[in-house]
Amino acid sequence: MWSPAVVTRRRYTFGWQSADLARMEELDMMGREGLRLALTWLAVSPLLCACQEGLKDPSGEDGLTTLTPLPEDAAFLFVSNRGVGGNRREIFAMNAAGGNVTRITESPYHHHVIGISRDRRHIVATRSTVDLDGDGALDDADSGKKSVWVLDLQEKREMRLTSEMDLAEGKSFSPDGEWVVFWMQRDGDVQSDIYKIRIDGTGLVNLTNTPGPAQNEYDPAWSSDGGRIVFNRFDPETSRVALYTMRADGGDQRMVYDPREGVATPLFPKGAYDPAWSPDDQWIAFGKSVQFTGEGENLKAGIWNVFKISADGSGSALNLSEAGGHADRAEYLPSFSPDGGSIVFSSRFHDPADPGSAHLDIFVMDAASGAITSRLTQTGLSAHDMFAVWVPPEQGG
Repeated sequence: MWSPAVVTRRRYTFGWQSADLARMEELDMMGREGLRLALTWLAVSPLLCACQEGLKDPSGEDGLTTLTPLPEDAAFLFVSNRGVGGNRREIFAMNAAGGNVTRITESPYHHHVIGISRDRRHIVATRSTVDLDGDGALDDADSGKKSVWVLDLQEKREMRLTSEMDLAEGKSFSPDGEWVVFWMQRDGDVQSDIYKIRIDGTGLVNLTNTPGPAQNEYDPAWSSDGGRIVFNRFDPETSRVALYTMRADGGDQRMVYDPREGVATPLFPKGAYDPAWSPDDQWIAFGKSVQFTGEGENLKAGIWNVFKISADGSGSALNLSEAGGHADRAEYLPSFSPDGGSIVFSSRFHDPADPGSAHLDIFVMDAASGAITSRLTQTGLSAHDMFAVWVPPEQGG
């Protein structure tokens, strides 16, 4: 049976050269108990905070992160290791054509998924801040512990919302910008749940509160009207990760999509991952693995396609990658444009017969037909450009 531990560290599969991926697989093979033993020496480290209460703004006098305001023409945020060194990723912005690339964060941290508030003032960032493997560098090998942060681009301040010793991930604000929704597995627990918290670090609410390790929830995202939250739930009885929605208070949980015909990979159960709402809340886009032969497609990631389904679960899921003629890649983390007409997504591709075509880049597709309309980054494998989200337009603009 698939272990929930595999799901919690599933981002290991994306964004790395084959040598890095082999290391990720080795770490996952250790299992949760092995990881816990490896972390025991960290218990006395002054870098760690064992509880959520009393978290301080760490930028203050130390100035750990320098924040650059968004350029006026910023249309996307993404994370990349370009110019950073090694596999550590920072946050960047670019315009609608992929130009005017601007580094937003100068920090010592490793960045995962990100999101931005409608007023363009705040970024929510999931970060690795603790060097778990002791190699002196932060990267995805340190993803066993992650924390959720809010970055205030106006005041140039940052606030850590969750403990560095927990495993937490978030990328979605409430429409009013006052709350962040995220999933978290507390240190020492085997259960992950969905939570929300105010951007000042107060008012933590456990939304799913699933008893015991029977189920685990991940990848929450707020609807555009603020009324519902979409998320993933791993069910150990079916070994699948299904798509659900619930009210913003955690009530009225409904299954939207069960990926029975999905394909499992060594690190991922069958599942619908990384859901995103369309601006009119009529559609939910998500990624799903559709092929894994064990021969190393796309640097061992397999083939992942972007789908969309009606938010009420009616009708069949539409495979946009297949419809658009680019169904041979690992495509993931879709994000709708503000007008709902396009979807930006990350693409990982490697054909052993054509190594020159390999890439870890960001593309845009038409939200109706799936046809690719633009390639925003063209770094191939020289940099890891990924996890892009659309930036809301200037208010009143």
